Amino acid sequence: MLQDRTAARWITGGNRAAHFELHMMITVQGLGSLDRELTAFDRFLVTNVEEIYAYPDDQAIGHAVLLTRHLTLSYLWVLGAYEVIRSIDQRFFSGNPNGPDTYEIKATKRQFSRLRVPLAKYEAERRSPGDSSIAYPALSAAHGAAWMLSESVLISREELAEAFLTMLEGMPAQFALPTRTP
Repeated sequence: MLQDRTAARWITGGNRAAHFELHMMITVQGLGSLDRELTAFDRFLVTNVEEIYAYPDDQAIGHAVLLTRHLTLSYLWVLGAYEVIRSIDQRFFSGNPNGPDTYEIKATKRQFSRLRVPLAKYEAERRSPGDSSIAYPALSAAHGAAWMLSESVLISREELAEAFLTMLEGMPAQFALPTRTP
């Protein structure tokens, strides 16, 4: 069961990301705000999917436009969140004794990467050669916006959001990064 991704959790996550780059706080908190909007619409879609598709043609077109917009924003959310995770992974040095657990960062990055590669590059991720080169948009009955990578692999934006936020929350409130040389 996924936890409620409250504004307070995203604020905490943004504050933790600020240790890597101050501007990341704004980005993470913005992604958090968008996550909450997308999650609310996911709940609406999952709850009302039969009614949405039962409308006459003119109303169905309007709903299709809303669904397309929702899937596009979900797609952009995944790409944006991946870039924050990639940047944290890139800036974190495993030799930093006061840093967060690198395993959690790398595991979250891999989880996102499996979807991000077919979304952005239209090819299967190298570690998942059985996946499709296209991430087919879908609606998960449990989580809303999702993408099919194979007959048995469905990845939802909501599950990725929870993984991202859990990774951020798992970082210490204070830690020192190694000094970067120009």
